[in-house]
Amino acid sequence: MVRTGGARNVAGLKAQMNYLARQGGVELQRSERFMGIEIDEEEVANMVRAWAMPTEGEARADRTSHFIVSFPQGTDEVAAERAGRAWAEEMFGSGAYGGDSFDYYTAFHTDRDHPHIHVIVHRRGLDNGTWLKVSKRSEFNYQAMRDLAVAVGQGEGIDLEATPRFARGVHERTVPDAEFRRASKEGRTPVAPAHSEVSAIRAAAAIIHYARRFAAEATMLERDAPEMAEALRRVSATIEHGKALSERQDQHTRISREEIATMSQKLDQARIETQSRFDRMDEGIADLPGGAERVRLMRQVASLKAEAAPYMQDAQYRDFQRPAAPGRYQSLAGTDAQSAALKEAADVEVRRIAERYGLNGEATVERYSGGPPSKALADQYGAAERLERELSRSLRGDREETREQRDRALQRMHDEIAAVYQTAREEARSGPAVDAGPGIRTTAPPARGAAAEADKARTDRDTEAQRAETDRQERDEQERKNAARKARERDGGRGL
Repeated sequence: MVRTGGARNVAGLKAQMNYLARQGGVELQRSERFMGIEIDEEEVANMVRAWAMPTEGEARADRTSHFIVSFPQGTDEVAAERAGRAWAEEMFGSGAYGGDSFDYYTAFHTDRDHPHIHVIVHRRGLDNGTWLKVSKRSEFNYQAMRDLAVAVGQGEGIDLEATPRFARGVHERTVPDAEFRRASKEGRTPVAPAHSEVSAIRAAAAIIHYARRFAAEATMLERDAPEMAEALRRVSATIEHGKALSERQDQHTRISREEIATMSQKLDQARIETQSRFDRMDEGIADLPGGAERVRLMRQVASLKAEAAPYMQDAQYRDFQRPAAPGRYQSLAGTDAQSAALKEAADVEVRRIAERYGLNGEATVERYSGGPPSKALADQYGAAERLERELSRSLRGDREETREQRDRALQRMHDEIAAVYQTAREEARSGPAVDAGPGIRTTAPPARGAAAEADKARTDRDTEAQRAETDRQERDEQERKNAARKARERDGGRGL
């Protein structure tokens, strides 16, 4: 997609048509809805009316979107044009994407090394008036467009790759349509816009992401296809060092299209097997009773999923690499005798807090003891805690609570636990200073200070819990009396 290639009024539409037609040297064709007829002056007027293009001023948003589908060097031009037209009709004219169909016209160019087709789409849907928008969350997304190009290309015997520019190590920005028009008028070569600081960083980060992904996929293929694995490593190294891949690679980085197809099949099979192993692990963990051992296994499997994330195409695996929100499940590292004693005392208090809220105390301590979790693992911890609380309340015969009540209660629990561990961390860093003799000051054992704080916190919380229990009993008694009074009223005062 050419981001700045849309038209906002009649003048812009006609200027774009004139450029794409190369001042009459290239035929412009309407969509298949209009049988692909050639666009002449009369047809331009028809399109201006049908597309409701503003004749004066400019619309606030582009009324058209500009897409380009390129084909490899040496591709049969007739086959390439047929494939490009088929792509445009399936993507925009068929209604198969986005629940609406869109009108368009095309221009097929062979003035560069790569034959390519320009597709100009009117953004207002023909059937439902839907507004065309390309985004990751829409059916109109770049990967869907690449995949469709591969499919229609195969129908014409053309091998294409559904890879983004960054995956090929292409760092330069694309040349906008407006620059092509200016360059054509001025008789010069079009120049791509320079990167801004932000776009350069984003491009570099994306290329590094793909380099690491290729390296991870090479590891997957190492056992069954070592030669392909080595080729992938070379490709990874090539783009990571700032070099773009092209069809004319040297012998070390060249991979044939047949090898790519075989490689893709092997990678897909490896992903299926990996997913199957993870499914079995998750099922095994689900069958275990709640407790510390189950939490440890959850953490181990989460670590394996983080390692697999670069080559697993399912987006859910990415959250096993992303850190959880700061402070979630943050405990105290018992790295020496004093900090170990502090952690032990804090863990005792955390168990009491968790059990008071209806959770498994040992499991809760273990969740806090494994270091900062990933976002996905923290979400798994949260789901387990909700289930533990619901089961505990059900076994006690407590009244059903709403989701909001449950979430608030669990948040209070985590706040209390965070305060306990925060106190322990502060004591670990520096215990209270005491006099040890004339001119001498030393530090009291941190564990004693932490224990005192824990005792005070425990007393305060027990008092609060007793008060809450008393309030609950009083509410229940009052509700019982109210129910008895209403029953007497229904009976007309009988039974008094």
